[in-house]
Amino acid sequence: MGKYIHLFETEVELESAYFGKDYIEPWVSYTEENEEVKYNKQTNPYQRVPLTFVALGDGNFTWELDQSVSVLYSKNGGEWLTMNNETTIPVVSGDTIAFKGTNTSYDGMFFGQSAPAYNLYGNIMSITDGDSFLQASTLARHAFQELFTYTRIVSAENLILPVTTLADYCYAMMFQGCSALTAAPELPATVLADYCYNAMFNECKNLTTAPELPATVLADGCYNLMFGYCHGLSTSPVLPATTLTEECYAYMFGNCRNLTGITCLATDISATDCTTDWVSYVASSGTFTKAASMSDWETGANGIPTNWTVQDAS
Repeated sequence: MGKYIHLFETEVELESAYFGKDYIEPWVSYTEENEEVKYNKQTNPYQRVPLTFVALGDGNFTWELDQSVSVLYSKNGGEWLTMNNETTIPVVSGDTIAFKGTNTSYDGMFFGQSAPAYNLYGNIMSITDGDSFLQASTLARHAFQELFTYTRIVSAENLILPVTTLADYCYAMMFQGCSALTAAPELPATVLADYCYNAMFNECKNLTTAPELPATVLADGCYNLMFGYCHGLSTSPVLPATTLTEECYAYMFGNCRNLTGITCLATDISATDCTTDWVSYVASSGTFTKAASMSDWETGANGIPTNWTVQDAS
C-alpha cells in the first residue's frame, strides 16, 4: 500500500508532489503540518507530461516558428535545447521529442511537412506555460490556431487539452488537413468562445470517432466546419446544447459522406445561419435523433438530412 499512501511534513511538499510527476496513480496523502488527509485522484499520466511527439519513421522535425518565438525541446529525455525557425531535429522511428515554452500564441505556426508521421501525447499547455503547465487555466486568442495543420499526425488520442474556458479561435484549424489522423484528443471545455473549434478537424478524412462535446452553452461559430470532409465519421457526437448561436453549427458535418447518425438536442435554432449547410452531402440515409419537444427542424442540408429516419431522444 506504500505506493498509494504518502507522508509529507508541509503543505509545500505536498503541493510540489501533486504538481510533479512522481505520483500518477490515485493516492492518499497525510500532511503533518496541518494534520490533513487528502485523496489525490489525478490518474491520467499524460496530464503531467509536456507536449511530446513520437516519430513513426525516420526524418527531420522542423518548426515554422515566427522569428520572435522559440521553444525548448528535449530528445529522448535528454537536455533541453532551444529550437527556433532554423532548427532541424533528425529522428528515427521511436524517437520522442518533448516541447515547452512561454509563448502565448502559436497562430499559424506548424511543423514542417518534411517530418515523418508521428503521434502526439502530453499536455499542450507546456508550450505556453513552460514548467508551470499543470497550473495553466487560460488560453490566449488564436493560441493554437493551425498548429498542426496539414501534418502527418496519426494519433492525438493522448494529447491533453486541459483548459475548460476557451478563447476566440484558440483551436481553430488546429488539425485541418491532417488526413492520416485516426484518433482525436478529448475536448473537455465547457465554456466556449467565438470560433474556438472552427474547422478544427476539417479534411481529417481518416478520423473515425468524433470527440465528445460536453458544452451546453455555445458561442458564435464555435463548431463551424469542425468536421467538414471527415469521410471516416459514421456517427456524430451528442450535441447537448438546447439553444444555438449564430453560425455555431454551420457546415459542421458538411461532406461527411459516410455520416449516418446524428443526435442533436437543440430546441431553439433561430440564430442566424446556426445550421447553414451543416449536413450537406452526408449519407443518403441515416437516423436523426432530436429533442422530443422540437418540431422546428426543416428537411435538407440546413436541418434534418433528406430521407433520414427521425426519432426522439429517450
